[in-house]
Amino acid sequence: MEDGSAAILSAPLAALFDGQEAGAQLHRVDLDRRGVRDLVAFETGFLVLAGPENDPEDGKVDDGDYAVYWWDGHAPVKKLGALESFGKKVKPEALVPLERTDHKLRVLLFFDGPEEGEPRPVKIDQP
Repeated sequence: MEDGSAAILSAPLAALFDGQEAGAQLHRVDLDRRGVRDLVAFETGFLVLAGPENDPEDGKVDDGDYAVYWWDGHAPVKKLGALESFGKKVKPEALVPLERTDHKLRVLLFFDGPEEGEPRPVKIDQP
């Protein structure tokens, strides 16, 4: 969006599957000028994988280009951790929460870009 925030649209499931009135709501979240790459329900909120709105022309992915945030659906998002680069054209596009260990949350990242790229576990701060 023009102010640098990302957009998340929420709607009741009944509107999608039962034909009831939508009641959709647009949420603007501050992801430090990043876009939403994945949104995963986790406990009482959501993990948000965020990354550049557009892929860099040279394919270079720097440390901190991607990050994971916590959002409860209402309050401002909380940054749980910036991600290290996994190499040129290796872009995190999805995540799955695995477990809480050592006061950290372990998540599995899935990538777009690398041939035969394998998912990788990383640790981030807990929500």
